[in-house]
Amino acid sequence: MASVIKQSVLQAYRQAEYTIYSTPPCVLKIGQASTCLLQIYAQYGVDCAAFMTAFNPLGRQFSLAENAGFQERLLDQLQRCGKPVLHAGGIDPDHVWPVEDSVLVPGLSLAQARELGREYDQNAIVWCGPDAVAQLVLLR
Repeated sequence: MASVIKQSVLQAYRQAEYTIYSTPPCVLKIGQASTCLLQIYAQYGVDCAAFMTAFNPLGRQFSLAENAGFQERLLDQLQRCGKPVLHAGGIDPDHVWPVEDSVLVPGLSLAQARELGREYDQNAIVWCGPDAVAQLVLLR
């Protein structure tokens, strides 16, 4: 089944900098391994992580207030599940798209990440396995 996501949007996802607001910041790039992510794995005793947001469901632009509400719901759900959450942002290096508040969830399996991403009507998530390579996972 072909993706219904526009090529320009897919390209923006592939070029984005997925930044975890740690000290120092840890930047994930699609297709690249991350040594700082391996350090996060070691800190939390995990071998995978998901980078996700609840902003702009189905790729439609929503107001900052609406997006903040979506993101708060996601954070509450992750907290109830007992998952660690590191605050992050999806950043367009060309500054065409505004920064999207995001989270890195250490230890979230690919299946769990896909389910959560679909629940929040996201086009895609970023998932990293034991090799700490950021993968763009399309959900539509």
